[in-house]
Amino acid sequence: ERKPRSWEKDAEEAESVSEKSAAFLALQRDLEERDAVKRSKISAAGSSTDPQPSIGIERSDQKPTRTHVYFDIEACPKTSRVAMRGERVGRIEIELFNDSVPKTCENFRSLCSEKRTALSYERNVFHRIVSGFMAQGGDITREDGTGGMSIYGETFEDESLLGRHDAAGKLSMANSGRHTNNSQFFILFKPTPWLDGKHVVFGQVTSGMHVVRRMEAAGSKQGEPKEHIIIAACGEIQQSSGERKRPHEQSGHDRGYQRDKRRSGSDRTENGHRGYRR
Repeated sequence: ERKPRSWEKDAEEAESVSEKSAAFLALQRDLEERDAVKRSKISAAGSSTDPQPSIGIERSDQKPTRTHVYFDIEACPKTSRVAMRGERVGRIEIELFNDSVPKTCENFRSLCSEKRTALSYERNVFHRIVSGFMAQGGDITREDGTGGMSIYGETFEDESLLGRHDAAGKLSMANSGRHTNNSQFFILFKPTPWLDGKHVVFGQVTSGMHVVRRMEAAGSKQGEPKEHIIIAACGEIQQSSGERKRPHEQSGHDRGYQRDKRRSGSDRTENGHRGYRR
């Protein structure tokens, strides 16, 4: 019996593959038809008056609501103690990117919300302000750039380094290398793309950039502030029924700040190392 040639074997295999391909396409068409029927049923269920989703249907298009926090900023001469009250500069409101870096944002939110505890930004000073670059603060243990503490312990890991340092008002975590985040952070005065991939970007100033500019005016090229820039008060901005409210347990200082703000009609805007990498 003659052995089949190699090209004949190839032809037989091609014919077999063709038959299998035809069967596969038929199966694929059948599955697509079934899937179309299933999607039609799901769509009908979603448009019904029943407010509860059908069992087994997952809705993955819902993103977590972004958290908002605030800093009330004061400035006082360097001859004064940080604990003393200074000139009220204004309020900075910050949107946190908790939909992309939730652990980092929860650390920051908690440090903003805690009152009169060791783990709080209240009465913390911006120890490093570089004009034309950034203001760095959050060293809640030493206030000189060598300390800091997170709510998770001494340090915690980088969540994502995909955030971009592409605008003034962006907030990013200070660090001394990979996975060394604590409580220290910085606010940008301008885009700094060379920091992309090195620091975790977690927020953006949404209101009060005039306050940020006043902070910049207190800085220097070397980073040594000309005056104390202090977080006089801070907290989470509660959002309810579409209206932003601040139902915090305000101290007398906080209430006084709001009173003075109402009297003046506006914030005062005139007159003004663990680093971005330690």
